[in-house]
Amino acid sequence: SFAANGEALAMTPDGQRVLAIGGTLHIINTATDTGVASLPVGPSPVDVAISPDGTRAIVANRNGALYSVDLRNNIVGTQPLMLTGGVTGITTAPNGYMYVTATNRVYEIDPSTFTQKSPISITADLGKMATTPTGRYGLSVNRNPVTGTILVIFDLISRTVAGQIPST
Repeated sequence: SFAANGEALAMTPDGQRVLAIGGTLHIINTATDTGVASLPVGPSPVDVAISPDGTRAIVANRNGALYSVDLRNNIVGTQPLMLTGGVTGITTAPNGYMYVTATNRVYEIDPSTFTQKSPISITADLGKMATTPTGRYGLSVNRNPVTGTILVIFDLISRTVAGQIPST
């Protein structure tokens, strides 16, 4: 059940639906507080993000599988997009792209085409990314700071590591 397996939530831009990860993807109508759909989205879903136009959700699994969900008809795409590394989160940025954090890399995903650009590599166990309001930078904690870095700053335009904040 969702109550026993809750992992993450996202709300559509219009506020009409909440998507909840709890073993499957639960889609809830916020006006009636009722479930609209419960969709299988892989073996270990960990996070969900919604496209800026609210028509598509991408569900990230710990094993690197991303599933695309058409929110106009609540249908899960047949082919997952496979990424390398243990996925930790997915974020929608102001630039319209989604950023998937994983062990030792960040992936930029175009939600409209469900494709990825080459990853940004770094030696870190990254947590879910937050972005600046302009979408220029993304920030992620290093969940296992054996490298001495506790926060990593990414330049999302040049797709590089812009800085690292060391642990004290």
